[in-house]
Amino acid sequence: AANNETREYGTANPTFSPVYNGFRNGDDITMINKAGDAAFSTDATITSDVDVYDITADVSALSSKNYQFAARGNKGKLTIGQATLTVAAEDAEREYGLANPTFSPVYAGFRNSEDAGKINLSGAPGLTTAATVDSAVGVYDIAADVSALSSKNYKFIPRGNKGKLTIGQATLTV
Repeated sequence: AANNETREYGTANPTFSPVYNGFRNGDDITMINKAGDAAFSTDATITSDVDVYDITADVSALSSKNYQFAARGNKGKLTIGQATLTVAAEDAEREYGLANPTFSPVYAGFRNSEDAGKINLSGAPGLTTAATVDSAVGVYDIAADVSALSSKNYKFIPRGNKGKLTIGQATLTV
């Protein structure tokens, strides 16, 4: 059978490796003069959803003087886990004394040419800043709260470098 393996959604399957059981007289795989190699296959592809998939062994190419080979009934398992998306706010600007604009999220880390519209995204990130209408001219962080986000194939974390709100001077006419 194949060893159990794991990978993230949107990445290639790992190279599967065999597990042999049933040796006698203290033998192991290095001692039996084995010819050929087992072949492994799975239905999981780079675009397969997060789930657990069987890894099937084909032992027809294996031979040994003292052993015959048979694929084990319980197959190896490939577990596909969620990929990670980072979330931040898009940088924004406004003038002093005006209300903050509506902040827009920026996602990074999509797989398989996906985007936010293609991943069955549930929820929205909370994008907040400490800046208020009365805040002085300057640059303020825009934090991302990802606790309301979910998707079958992705998990979400806030990006380390936050979005920035730049408050510029208001224009006075004289």
